[in-house]
Amino acid sequence: MNDVCSSRFKGMQLIVTVMIPLYLSIAVSCTQTKEIRKQPDIKFVKLTLSKKIDDTGVTAKSIDASTIYSTADKEVVALLQLENLSGKHDVRWEWYSPDGKLYYSTGNAVAKASDKSFIRDVTIWHRLSIAGEKASGFLGKWEAHVFLDDERIDTQYFHLMEPKYVIQLPENIKPEYQYNRWGLIIGIEKYLHLPEVVYAKKDALIVKDYLSRILGVPEGNIVTILDDQATNAQLESYITQYFPPNIQKDSILYVYFVGHGLTGLKNGEPYLLLKEGDPKAVEATGYPLKKFYKELDSLKNSMTYVFLDTCFSGSASRKAEWLLPKTETKTSVSKSISIDSKKVISIHAATDSQINKAYHAMQHGLFTYYLLRGIRGEADTNSDKTISVKEVYSYIFQNVFNGAKQMGGEQTPIILPALKTIQDKTISIPKM
Repeated sequence: MNDVCSSRFKGMQLIVTVMIPLYLSIAVSCTQTKEIRKQPDIKFVKLTLSKKIDDTGVTAKSIDASTIYSTADKEVVALLQLENLSGKHDVRWEWYSPDGKLYYSTGNAVAKASDKSFIRDVTIWHRLSIAGEKASGFLGKWEAHVFLDDERIDTQYFHLMEPKYVIQLPENIKPEYQYNRWGLIIGIEKYLHLPEVVYAKKDALIVKDYLSRILGVPEGNIVTILDDQATNAQLESYITQYFPPNIQKDSILYVYFVGHGLTGLKNGEPYLLLKEGDPKAVEATGYPLKKFYKELDSLKNSMTYVFLDTCFSGSASRKAEWLLPKTETKTSVSKSISIDSKKVISIHAATDSQINKAYHAMQHGLFTYYLLRGIRGEADTNSDKTISVKEVYSYIFQNVFNGAKQMGGEQTPIILPALKTIQDKTISIPKM
């Protein structure tokens, strides 16, 4: 079946004509036309491979740029950026599978502006579908070529692989329960006033499995509050009313939070946003991070480990959008985030100004994915059959930092208190 590709233009004449299979598409966006006396030379800016694009603006932008894709990914988008489009030009994409053969060619698409005008910025993109399509059967290194007027102007490479759901624990791992261990898991995927946090519920439930079968927390000692149950009142009642009479002095508490975070618009303080969190009234509806850590520190147990898969940058956690207009957000959180405790250690997914990323190829949060891989054994760098605080943080830091770089961004996990002040302690004994 054939279909005509879509195109979009504002205040100018731009034509893209090519017949392509239904599951492939080409589209165009651009800025307004400028009147000219002499046609400027068309200029190639760059070719970007991405899992998604934002085409709601005047020109399209890449979201989640990547060179690694899995067969579970919907598509690869090859986004071409040009400047000074005038006259008529041919644009063509060619996709080569790992066997070196031409998998698909779009043929020449015609990009055209009127003879007396030029378009300053133009983006044209082509989608190659993966999940459920023939392309998913070709694993390995792919090539995407782009041609302008039959001259190849750039080549980008990406790797296609099977999804690695390696953090799912096999059935043969038997728990070794320690009844002085406890867990608190908060996971919010669906919010009342905020974008969803993709994979949050799934991550929270896998963390629960790890607490039980890797860290030895009895299931009856794990408190799990998800989505509608994850309110400020519910969280506070568990910390201040449920845990104090139940945990002992030698107890270890593991706390995991996945959801949105945001800086207060008036006071610059960081807040966890639970179900009712409203970014326009964060001070009134958020859960203060200082209060959260103070309440955990007041418990009479011996040690508490906190893992926060969120950020306070103003960006939606695991999404490329802002919780509020960017001009209204604050990023002066670093002075506010601190822990003055000898028994509470926390690892944050990112610094105060960074965006917390999803790992779509693995269908998890980037931070949670490597947190769990580290706990199950990969962080045991000295092969002593134990995972310490410093080992798990170093493992998370390196892999999250590098993973975010491959996605075209930055994410740097932090540990509180500072690593040099922490007395190293064993978190887990690997079962893998």
